[in-house]
Amino acid sequence: MNSVFDTPAPNFSEPEIQQILNTSFNIKGQVKSLYSDRDQNFLITTNDHNYILKVHNTAEKLETIQMQESAIAHIKNTDSTISVPLTIKNVTINFQSSRYYIRLLEYIEGEFL
Repeated sequence: MNSVFDTPAPNFSEPEIQQILNTSFNIKGQVKSLYSDRDQNFLITTNDHNYILKVHNTAEKLETIQMQESAIAHIKNTDSTISVPLTIKNVTINFQSSRYYIRLLEYIEGEFL
């Protein structure tokens, strides 16, 4: 059984991410790769906003992603003073014989740990 710990992280190029942003999210902006151990994350910078684009590992279970979304919603609903990155939109795409779940998230300014 494959897990997120033994399945390679997604490996999209910045131009491929720009195309996904265009076609799936109707966004044009600069793409900068960010560190991630089992997913692939990007900082998206437009004239008006910054976003995080998260490409989930193909071995990540949808239930786990939904649990993350529920936890974020619970935090936001329990204490709105806590900054959490809400999902703006998510899509599922097929690319190079694999299926990827991709989330566009709000960007929260801060220091990367």
